Amino acid sequence: MASISLKDAIAYVEENSHPRLWKLICETALEKLDFDVATRAFVKLQDYFGLLMIQKLRNMDDKQK
Repeated sequence: MASISLKDAIAYVEENSHPRLWKLICETALEKLDFDVATRAFVKLQDYFGLLMIQKLRNMDDKQK
């Protein structure tokens, strides 16, 4: 399976929006500690608790993450 960049994946999901695709974007962004992308995906999912988690993760030290 060919790997694509997160930026390309976001562009695809924007055109073909589906909750499962946004969840995959969230998971990938969190693995890369890309909180801006994860926040955007959680907003698209209307996932309030995901947004709270991002807020808490941003306040943690790097060692804790």
